[in-house]
Amino acid sequence: MKFRFDNIHLPDSLSNEPQSHGYFIYEVQQFPNLTQATQIRNTAYIYFDFNPPIVTNTVLNTIDLSIGIPEIQKPSISVFPNPVSNELTLSVGNIPVDSKYQILNILGEEEATGKLSGKTTKVNTSGFKAGIYVMRVGGSAVKFVVGR
Repeated sequence: MKFRFDNIHLPDSLSNEPQSHGYFIYEVQQFPNLTQATQIRNTAYIYFDFNPPIVTNTVLNTIDLSIGIPEIQKPSISVFPNPVSNELTLSVGNIPVDSKYQILNILGEEEATGKLSGKTTKVNTSGFKAGIYVMRVGGSAVKFVVGR
């Protein structure tokens, strides 16, 4: 880029140091394909009259595509077989293995509770009536069907 300011008349730093300062702010639109952590360096060469340039310090900008909000990892659970008859297997992802589970019927009534026994837990469903149920563990929920 090249900018020209005719008749700017800044005093020299020896005669009036505070008023000899000037600055220039600008924005440019970045290329859309820049990746995370791309570094952009910028140095300016400022010419006054026919004198050698004044070289500014180099500014480093690093592309940060994050939005400033940490990603929240949603707990993951799954159940199988679905539909189930007598025994349901509950599989958990990023949920502490000492968590408790809760099973609710279609009316929201609690049918069963228990504690996980590791990443996979067997749940006896032989006493459940045929219907739709919800398994809740660690803030996640999954539906399953008991069929007879």
